[in-house]
Amino acid sequence: SSRSSEPAASPQPERASPSPAEVEVEPEEAEAVEPPAPKRLERVMQTWTADDPSQLSIVEDQFVNVWTETGTDNGWIHAEIVGNEERVGWVPTIVLQKLPEGQRWMAASQNWEALDASQCSATEGDMVVVWISSLTKEGWTYSESQKDFKGWLPVFCLDWNEN
Repeated sequence: SSRSSEPAASPQPERASPSPAEVEVEPEEAEAVEPPAPKRLERVMQTWTADDPSQLSIVEDQFVNVWTETGTDNGWIHAEIVGNEERVGWVPTIVLQKLPEGQRWMAASQNWEALDASQCSATEGDMVVVWISSLTKEGWTYSESQKDFKGWLPVFCLDWNEN
């Protein structure tokens, strides 16, 4: 068998797509959307009256959402009243309940009736303390309601928030 000594003609590549330097990039019309600031539900333990318009007056046993990234070194945090988000301002952190590590307040997003003594009942709108680390792969978490119900609650009944 004889081999040709002539190299095979290499096909000429078709024009590839333009290089990034050759493409005129139009500025994006849609502005980047910032993700919402992380908030955490907190319970007010002591009534506090604002001293100026940048502050927020709050009353004992009220719930506020605090912006977790706004805490200051001198003990203030930005908050909004739950159910009246237009009312915002600075509050002293000393008037907010300190929960043990790994526990968070969360709102019940729907009703749940305990099926046995190991479960916790909740009504939509209830505020419950949730043990974050107790979350099971089946979707249950250990909780305690303000009505002194303690036990397991399905996560789908909660506005889940670990912030």
